[in-house]
Amino acid sequence: MKKAILHHTKWSMVVAKRTNIALLIATLLSPTATAHELIPTDEKTSAIVATDPKPIPKNREEMKQLLENLKSRKSRLPLPKVDPNAAAANNGRPVVNNGLARRTYLPAAWFAADFGNDPAMTLTYVFKTQCFWVVSRGNNCHYCLGHQEHKLHDSGLSDKQIAWLDYDWSQLDPMVRKGAAIAKAMTLTPHQLTDQDVENLRPELTDPQIIELVYTIAMFNSVNRWTDALGLPQDEIMREKRIDFLTPVDAEFQGKAGGLAAADPHAANRKLPSYAEAMATLKQNESRKPRVALPSEEAARKMLAITDANVKIENWERALATFPEVGKRQWDAIQSMNNEGHLSPKVKALIAWTSARHNIASTTLRFAHQRLQQAGVTESDIERLDRGEGLTTDEEMVRQFTIKLTEHPQRITDADIENLRQKFNDQQVAEIVYLIGAANMLDRLTETLAL
Repeated sequence: MKKAILHHTKWSMVVAKRTNIALLIATLLSPTATAHELIPTDEKTSAIVATDPKPIPKNREEMKQLLENLKSRKSRLPLPKVDPNAAAANNGRPVVNNGLARRTYLPAAWFAADFGNDPAMTLTYVFKTQCFWVVSRGNNCHYCLGHQEHKLHDSGLSDKQIAWLDYDWSQLDPMVRKGAAIAKAMTLTPHQLTDQDVENLRPELTDPQIIELVYTIAMFNSVNRWTDALGLPQDEIMREKRIDFLTPVDAEFQGKAGGLAAADPHAANRKLPSYAEAMATLKQNESRKPRVALPSEEAARKMLAITDANVKIENWERALATFPEVGKRQWDAIQSMNNEGHLSPKVKALIAWTSARHNIASTTLRFAHQRLQQAGVTESDIERLDRGEGLTTDEEMVRQFTIKLTEHPQRITDADIENLRQKFNDQQVAEIVYLIGAANMLDRLTETLAL
């Protein structure tokens, strides 16, 4: 098995053309706005760039081997050398590579929000982690999949109980089964969700719990796109425990193909409505009824400390008021992502627009339309932009990368990130990736709940 995987890795690596090496080296030598000591330049300028995506594991043995192999991969963006005193600064725990990458490249306010740690959240840690496993399987995010494997084992689940997530949902608790189903749908086919998909979560879940679950799954999709697109190496230690993936596979699943939540590696691009049809749906959905009962407008105003009655409260803001502490941090993060960082307002709006169009998400499309106009893009130019016309080379590169990371995050390669690095510095590349993940999160939250 290991030989087969190594063979795949070697086969998928190609030597970059000589004419591109000079451009690549010039980009890699450009400074990034970080106070950390980064990996030496000679480790960043390799001419070997993988142009094929990593494999989607077909069974449990292959999955475990791939997760273990990830420990030795090189991050697509350079990570800082770990300070031996860093653990003391993180409440005595080593900083995992996800946290290290965020701290290195992003404004702190962008990642202040999370998907837990709110007194109003009532879903269990294990249940959410099982849903995170399903999302990560769908997105083929080996980094997050490894973390969830470790956390579920650490929570007392047997390898067989974890394997059920990949092989047999009939063995799961009814609530977990329903959570897995909505997690798969929100991950792979968010544009096809219906009223019934949300209705199926009842009676096991209350409306506040449905909002919590949908928000959490949406966040998982964001995290997957960040950690996997950056190609983060797997951590050796997590929560003071060494991660070991090469544990025995239960006899029931040995050599047996799994993948209940895995993506089809040959799935076609989504068929999008025309620009005119999308704008008509946007207008129509402004008056649609949410699929759950939302907290009151007053609750949202209290969470956001907004006293001006003339300030409109959006339904997505009311949804976040379900959990005031996490909700407020998420709201603050979205405002910061819109207004801070090292990318132009037009590029940020282009990312939001492209993600919303390819997730067929009308609420977030409306927000993106407004942001493009605020960035000086006329109505006729928005329609041209939607067709990929009238953009600079850099903007078109961002648009194409957004499409791929939105529809097929499983297919991101080393070459995709290296192409961005030829046009943007590493901090900007990190922000592009993170903004696409955040846009996909908000698309899923608003469309699943029909906000």
